[in-house]
Amino acid sequence: FLLVAVRGDPSHVARTVVVDSEKLIASLSAADVALLSKHEMQAQVVLPNGTAVDQGAPFLPIAPREGRAAAATLFVPDAGAHGEGAVGRMVSPEGGAEVEGGAEAEGGTTPEAGGAG
Repeated sequence: FLLVAVRGDPSHVARTVVVDSEKLIASLSAADVALLSKHEMQAQVVLPNGTAVDQGAPFLPIAPREGRAAAATLFVPDAGAHGEGAVGRMVSPEGGAEVEGGAEAEGGTTPEAGGAG
């Protein structure tokens, strides 16, 4: 288990939540698990001018592990580092809106959800 959470929080209201991958995956529908196991996601920050900036490399939200239960990866784009008006989002170039909806069910962020990390 690795938790990386580097962010500024001048108002001291941010919370980091730790969740067990197996419990998270078990709470999803079989269809969402299948989608999130097959299509990569990309974390992005959308700047106020509309430019999307990729954060990190594309990844499988639910990845199989040999001899063990699958692992779920949650990535919250750090929009706060890009100034006021920037928002985080998760996109799936190969899977489109259907996969992005599954990631939202898993706990990912969208601009509509306030996506700042």
